[in-house]
Amino acid sequence: MSLKDLIAADVSNVFLNTNEFAETVTHWPAGVEDDEEDRTVIFFESPPFVEKRDRGKYLVRKARLKIASSVTIRKSDVWFRNSARWETVLPEDPIHGFRNVHLVRTEKIKTRTKNDNETHSTW
Repeated sequence: MSLKDLIAADVSNVFLNTNEFAETVTHWPAGVEDDEEDRTVIFFESPPFVEKRDRGKYLVRKARLKIASSVTIRKSDVWFRNSARWETVLPEDPIHGFRNVHLVRTEKIKTRTKNDNETHSTW
């Protein structure tokens, strides 16, 4: 068995195994209605940061996931992880049995008003 074969076997048996490193997320391909699929991925989330835009402040979260290279990913595909909605911004070409997918999640930060006792975030 070659090194390439051993790495390919580890991708599915170890890295994309939900009992080891992976978790299951829901994938909605862009432009396809009613085509929800559960995918096994390894999810890496970066710390959030605040970004100012024309219409206020936004909390921006970025993440990257690793998925089997056999899965077709398009820009603007949607992913759900623990009911949070993530959008694909950059799918990379496959390498060593994996495909890296860069994701973003943005929430508008609502500021306090006189009638508001709490600060709310909306999606």
